[in-house]
Order: sequence, then C-alpha cells, then structure tokens
Amino acid sequence: MTYDVEFTQLAMMTLYDLKGRSEDIAAWCGDAIPPFPTAPLSLTRHAQSELLWLAPNHWILRAPLEKENVLDEALKPNDAPANISIVRTSDSLVFFALHGVDLAEVMAVASPLDIHPSKLAEGSAAFSEVFGIKALVLGNASDIEIGVERSFGPMIADYLQRTIGN
Repeated sequence: MTYDVEFTQLAMMTLYDLKGRSEDIAAWCGDAIPPFPTAPLSLTRHAQSELLWLAPNHWILRAPLEKENVLDEALKPNDAPANISIVRTSDSLVFFALHGVDLAEVMAVASPLDIHPSKLAEGSAAFSEVFGIKALVLGNASDIEIGVERSFGPMIADYLQRTIGN
C-alpha cells in the first residue's frame, strides 16, 4: 500500500538539555531561552527557538544551528551552578518532518503514540518510540516532527520510506 505522506530530514539544530527547577534555570539563562511552557509535554517558541517541557525538571532547548555560539555564551553550560544542568547535545539527534493526508496511518505503524489532535496537539512534545527506537515527537499544525539519535537516522529514513511505499 502507498500512503500520501512525505518526509524530509531537517537541518541539524542546536540542542541543549536543561535539568533543574524552572525558576533556577530561568534565573541563570534569562531571556536567552523562550518562556517556560505552562503545561507538561508542550513547548513554547520565541525568536526561532523552542523550549520543550518533557518531564518534571527536564527541558530541551532547540534553535537553529547558527545560534549555537550565541547560546553557548549566554547559557554558559560549563559554568552553570550546581543546582542546574545545561548540556549541549546538538549532534545527538536528527529530526524528520512528516506531513500528508495519511499521516495518522503512517504514525500508527511507526509509533504507539496517539497522534489524534486531542492528544498530540499543536505545540506538543513527548518522548515515545518510532519503529521501536526512542524518539522525540513534536506536534505541529499540519505535520509531525520526530527526532531520533543520529546513529539511527538512516535506519528511520529507510523505515519511513518503506512504510510510505513511494
């Protein structure tokens, strides 16, 4: 069967893994990061950056790669106080954007995550699995983005291509 879905591998992005209380991270990072999301498993956007709330006291900051040096200077990950952790993980994940009218069918094959808009709405972010591999899944207006460890990128691309059937 062929599905009406397309996917593209996105350009490498700057990623920071942030752990600690939101108040402590905000005090250290200031306006270098978007405002904190108000609901778990969601994200906020500001100035081409996204802040994803993935677990209690755990966030990921995602931004265009060209902002990495500026963010390194602003976040000072090596000098962060002991009550927070800021780790640059830019090269760890590869992201794919998927869109098309049969997106729900493809994701039903790929992941146990319920992507119905009532569950994975615009601005949602959650860890799940895609083809049995741990994945970060982001809900957007008309598509879904999945991020997997970079070493699994070629395999996930192959599985997506085989599932879509084009």
